[in-house]
Amino acid sequence: MLPLSVASTAAWIRRLGGKRWPQLHRLVYLIAAGGVIHYYGLVKWDIRLPVLYGVLLSVLLAYRLFFFLAKQRIKQRRMLPQVAAGKQ
Repeated sequence: MLPLSVASTAAWIRRLGGKRWPQLHRLVYLIAAGGVIHYYGLVKWDIRLPVLYGVLLSVLLAYRLFFFLAKQRIKQRRMLPQVAAGKQ
């Protein structure tokens, strides 16, 4: 998480460029899932807390996915009149 916080300044965003900065931020999803799996593996008996974290992570990622897909649909609807008219 430290590289993510360091790379979130305007100067680092310019240094990393247009493709690497979003890739770094998407890597956080994988790191979070790995953290939940790691915590689940460490716990011997009471797995309620790791499962709770897993559920919370799943809800947050589903929320993020829902709005991402909604944004994609809006973009597609805006493009449909242009495609139908032959403008691309």
